[in-house]
Amino acid sequence: NSGGTLYIDGGSLTINGTTQMLIGRTSTFNGDVQMSAGTLTATGIYLGNAGATTPVGTFTQTGGTINTGILDIGGKSSFTHSAGTNNVNGTLKLENTTSTYTHTTGISVINVAGDFNNNGVYTTGTGAATINIAGNWYNNLTFTTSSTHTVTFNGTGSQTISGSVSSKFNNLTINNNAGVNISNDQTVNSTLTLTSGNLTIGSNNLILGSNASAVAGGPFSAAKMIVADGSGEVRKNFTANGSYAFPIGDNTGTAEYS
Repeated sequence: NSGGTLYIDGGSLTINGTTQMLIGRTSTFNGDVQMSAGTLTATGIYLGNAGATTPVGTFTQTGGTINTGILDIGGKSSFTHSAGTNNVNGTLKLENTTSTYTHTTGISVINVAGDFNNNGVYTTGTGAATINIAGNWYNNLTFTTSSTHTVTFNGTGSQTISGSVSSKFNNLTINNNAGVNISNDQTVNSTLTLTSGNLTIGSNNLILGSNASAVAGGPFSAAKMIVADGSGEVRKNFTANGSYAFPIGDNTGTAEYS
């Protein structure tokens, strides 16, 4: 189909085998998808293309559940997410500066089993956005946070928060026994929670904003702490005199926390 809108308002839509859902990437379906309920299952969902010069390929999710191996958002394409759950069993990728993923005013959840690769504009609005990442985090352009979103790193192998642009998180949760490393400066504006595993900063700075509350998840230990045994610093911004407890240890030789 060229043009038009595909509505998913209930039931189950499964795209079998290795067939992928191409929305605006070819002339096969050069339209939009609006999903309010039901379940959509696909090997991959691809919106738009890197060389697009006009808006092409949009997906709006206001409910329901998506299960896809890959979610790839190309140029001049957008994914708008206000409610429901988006399960990406592989990589979530925003291809370029005109690719957008926007959480709006509702309660939305995205679970990414692979990497988060952002070369576009990823925005969390005024709703309660939950972003769970089991792979690595690569932020190379714009990650805009709101006061109500939480990013959780919940992989089973060691994870990295990196990219060419530093990220500013609202709530950041570490829930990975294998630990999470940062490879450039990162900021947490509200609550850093250490549920399991260490957060290692290396030669980079971890910045806790002026409104950041005490680090949650205690009691802390050598297996659940901020590892600061390089040249990096843990910094807390203040707007007035105050005190703050930093759950910091080192992992040189034997991991130690005191």
